[in-house]
Amino acid sequence: MNEPAAPLDLNDRDLRGSRLENVRLAGAAFADVDLSGSTFDDVNASSVTFSNADLRAARFTNVDFGAVEISDSRLAGMRIDGILVSDLIAAYRKMQS
Repeated sequence: MNEPAAPLDLNDRDLRGSRLENVRLAGAAFADVDLSGSTFDDVNASSVTFSNADLRAARFTNVDFGAVEISDSRLAGMRIDGILVSDLIAAYRKMQS
């Protein structure tokens, strides 16, 4: 990895089709960014915060979700290993009562 570059301002740019490989973006801020159709492979996204994000139809394979928290989110149709999360939550709540 080369020396750190000066911060790059890519405000209001169209970078469709760009390829970023072996790039460090730690501490970068993304707002109003369209990543639809993008692929993330061998990515370290630890301690990342998603807020007001649209992850519909996203696919996660071979991902470490250890210590992940999901709150105040729409989970309709979300599946883990083919099981509807809403069914899992309903079963859990039934066991708790």
